[in-house]
Amino acid sequence: SDARNAGVSAAKGEWVAFLDDDDEWVPEKLEKQIEVANRLSNPFPVIASYIIARTPTGDFVWPRRLPGPSEPISEYLLARNSLFHGEGLLATPTLLVKKKLLEKVPFRSGLKKYQDWDWVLRVAQLDGVCFEIVPEPLAICRIDEEQRKTVGTQTMWRYSFDWLRENRNLMTPRAYAGFVATQLASQASRQGEWKVFVPLLWEMYRFGAP
Repeated sequence: SDARNAGVSAAKGEWVAFLDDDDEWVPEKLEKQIEVANRLSNPFPVIASYIIARTPTGDFVWPRRLPGPSEPISEYLLARNSLFHGEGLLATPTLLVKKKLLEKVPFRSGLKKYQDWDWVLRVAQLDGVCFEIVPEPLAICRIDEEQRKTVGTQTMWRYSFDWLRENRNLMTPRAYAGFVATQLASQASRQGEWKVFVPLLWEMYRFGAP
């Protein structure tokens, strides 16, 4: 978060785009996104795109669907309609965002995980923000490289639980339940924390809408 915010502060132009060190852009990425942005009347468009998700088992095109009409962005990102990864996605290496929006809502410092979701959920609360996804892959992102122990691949289910509860007001009940089911449950299972499944199920029904 701090590195991204420092880059935003140093940027001279109207728009900012991010590229992590293990990802790639296709040559026409920015051009195609600016074309979309110029057609929108919203003062703060957030422009994403499909990606080629490069995994140890092959390449996949994600997201597998676009947001539905009036679908809350929290549900699009956190509440799956299927068992498979990549259904809803706003990958940070695809984002094109106005510098003014990033200054108004910077990435939150100190987060070990979920910097991207955290930022999206907060900006979604602002008037004038809209999300658009160019329906073609404009970036290549490397996913689930088990050899690389990045922050994003570490489980830390209790940290994830704290982040979820802290941000419950930014998501719908269905999104809240989706996060418990797809994030917390899978992380706890990888850590062998089987005893927490009943409490997590209770959490999902108490505050969410599975």
